[in-house]
Amino acid sequence: MMCKERLRRVCELGDIEEYLASNRKFRGQDLCKENLPYLVAGTDSPAEANLVAFLAINGIEGMEPNYEVRLRNGRRRFIDLAFPAIKLGLEYQGAYHRNVHQMCEDANRMNQLIDIGWSILQITANDMRTQDSREHLLAKIQRAITRQTAVNKLIHNS
Repeated sequence: MMCKERLRRVCELGDIEEYLASNRKFRGQDLCKENLPYLVAGTDSPAEANLVAFLAINGIEGMEPNYEVRLRNGRRRFIDLAFPAIKLGLEYQGAYHRNVHQMCEDANRMNQLIDIGWSILQITANDMRTQDSREHLLAKIQRAITRQTAVNKLIHNS
């Protein structure tokens, strides 16, 4: 709905806020208003938006959706959700990534990002399916943030 690609973008956050403010009460309006803080412009899928909301609810904020990274050769790559200051990226691997060609492209892209110092966690629907899997994912992301923060400090202090 609010994705980075102009052709796929249906609306902006302000459009949703204006609609909620200017329309009479409708079923689900309060729920819509409660969830406004979790809407993130620039996410390319509902699964990415759900991941951002899940992380925010659990105190992890500051990620940038579809963060642009320049490779050494000048080419651009985008990371689904990035913590640029510590070079940590979260990549949501949905059904689009199932075919062999896309898997090879994704692997090449991940290797290019790793080569320039990024740490990338790949996330799937299974990571968000149950309470246990979400808790495991949250712990994994928290460990990655801690590790990348420490690595970043070492690099900048040496």
